[in-house]
Amino acid sequence: MKVLGSMALAGLLLAGVAGTAAAADPVGTKKLNGVRSEQPRIRVLGASAAGTLYQVGRVGDPTPATTWVKPAGAAAYEVTFGRLSGDKVYSPGLQTKYQVIGDPQVRTCPAGTPEPADDGGVDQSDLAVRAVTPFGWISADGRRVDVSAGGCVVSSPGYPAGDQIVATGPAGYLVAPAGPTDGKITVTYVPYAAPSAQVVLGDVPAGSVWAYSLSATHAGWARFNPATGGSEIWLAALGTAGSGHAIGDVPGRVSRTAVAGTSAASTSVGWDVCSLGTADECTSGSITAGGVASTLVGTRTVVSNGSKFLYDVPGEPASIVKAAAVSAAAVKTRVQAVQRLVPVTGSVALGADRVFYSDGRGKDTLYQRSYKVQAGAVKLGAETTVAPVVRATQVTTENRSTAYLDGHGDLRLISPDGSQSLVFVSDQEGLRASPDYAMSVSGRWVRWTREQYAGPPCEGGVCEDLYSDQTAMLYDRATGTNTVLGEEDFLPVADGKLYHYDDDFAIVQKDLSTGTETVMRPAGSETVLAADADSQYLVWLSYTGAGYRIGYRNLATGVVTEGVSLGGELGFGQLKVGGGKAAYTVQQAGDPQVRQVRVLDLASGTSTAVGETRLGFDVSGNALATIGADWTARITPLG
Repeated sequence: MKVLGSMALAGLLLAGVAGTAAAADPVGTKKLNGVRSEQPRIRVLGASAAGTLYQVGRVGDPTPATTWVKPAGAAAYEVTFGRLSGDKVYSPGLQTKYQVIGDPQVRTCPAGTPEPADDGGVDQSDLAVRAVTPFGWISADGRRVDVSAGGCVVSSPGYPAGDQIVATGPAGYLVAPAGPTDGKITVTYVPYAAPSAQVVLGDVPAGSVWAYSLSATHAGWARFNPATGGSEIWLAALGTAGSGHAIGDVPGRVSRTAVAGTSAASTSVGWDVCSLGTADECTSGSITAGGVASTLVGTRTVVSNGSKFLYDVPGEPASIVKAAAVSAAAVKTRVQAVQRLVPVTGSVALGADRVFYSDGRGKDTLYQRSYKVQAGAVKLGAETTVAPVVRATQVTTENRSTAYLDGHGDLRLISPDGSQSLVFVSDQEGLRASPDYAMSVSGRWVRWTREQYAGPPCEGGVCEDLYSDQTAMLYDRATGTNTVLGEEDFLPVADGKLYHYDDDFAIVQKDLSTGTETVMRPAGSETVLAADADSQYLVWLSYTGAGYRIGYRNLATGVVTEGVSLGGELGFGQLKVGGGKAAYTVQQAGDPQVRQVRVLDLASGTSTAVGETRLGFDVSGNALATIGADWTARITPLG
């Protein structure tokens, strides 16, 4: 039996982070998809003379973005750091880790080294400010930490107001209070070399002030304009007290500002009002010291390397460019091209001679290919389209019967002859076929989960649909009816048999043709986390006092084997069975969203590591299907 999709196992599904290079594929592995078809979403995070830091993600997609640093004059490489200042990149959190640009070695200061100060919520731009500097960082208590390839040095020059640092620059930093005093917000510049020689750049009228930025000679920030409802853009000369003044107004709330220019006359303040939306929802621009404004549609983020602005522009390929202004007419120099991305594979399912997978090429679609394994090699047929589907749809297939959730969330069954049956129409009186609970198919039967809409709870301004009252269901194509199984823990349907376990974790098999029930695994103290079956074996994953273990029953002989070691710490908690093989995952170093796959030969009891996967894999005797670290579907021959 083949099952694909998310499984509701509390505490076992881990949130992922990007940044781990994919391991080499096992010998004979072939990719099923992976055509670069999706436009990237680029966010430029920072720039200096040493290089550019940027993120690449997918528009409207929850998959994590990857972060890259492009050294000046050298190729870009992937990092896990989110802040750039000078010739170094830093951890986005309160940590003491860093890299020197051009050297991928991660360095960590010794225990006891003070962490960078944050801004205490003073700055409200979408990139949280940390007090990182070209030399290292400033701690909340005003200590200076110099970092380099040689290590970390802590000194106490007496920097004031470390917990109110809102921007750092090449030669100094800005401090601003969290709230107004006497109806105004005072913005002060503090030179690194002479912290006592502070310059009050301006007393900004009380209101929301954010998005502070610095160059070597000027500071910029945004202020809410109550008269227009937009963002007032301010500019100040660092050496002149009281020089802060508004130079223009921008509709909407800007995400950040950036200051660029080599002289007072050439200085401008750049801004953007979008970082996550689609390109046509994003507007950016720049305003000169003299108030000349320009705008550009399609750019998400604007930063500065001191002399020029750096920002993303759509196109073929999408690129990061640098220019003196943020405008369509500006003369631009390409800094980095970013190629299209492979679409995210949402699911895979493997039958005896067909493999199914879904991805988001244009819109989420389910595809299939025929396959054959001969002499340790996989031969693939042409790709054909099955139907539009919901994102990360569940798909399950056995003996040429296949069930899936279509683009409307309705549950459908494909029969061996290719005809389709509508199993359930979602959103009837708030009911739907759950995309989050595993389903299974066996001939004319589909075991699936129905759930009830429970409203959109909102926490912290974020509202997400919530479903509850999950109920196990069984569909019979012969009668066209759905039967409520109840809230009991029903496991898969396989080879015409329905499995479930009771409160004591006894696993019971019900023959759907005769109604006969047989205990396959006696009750015990071990907690059953997952189970799967085919025509030969019933396999379960359980937790004992010694940890997670696998047990299985040979359905022909009745022989039960318990306590089989996983060969590592449990990964996702999914279990797939097919053709006398059981596939599961164990933890590995690096990205926690990517796990090592192990395949257990149920006849010999031998477990072997076979590649890696994200949350989605399936097995069918002589082949394994996975979703790789690069989000591409793969098929690997098994010995």
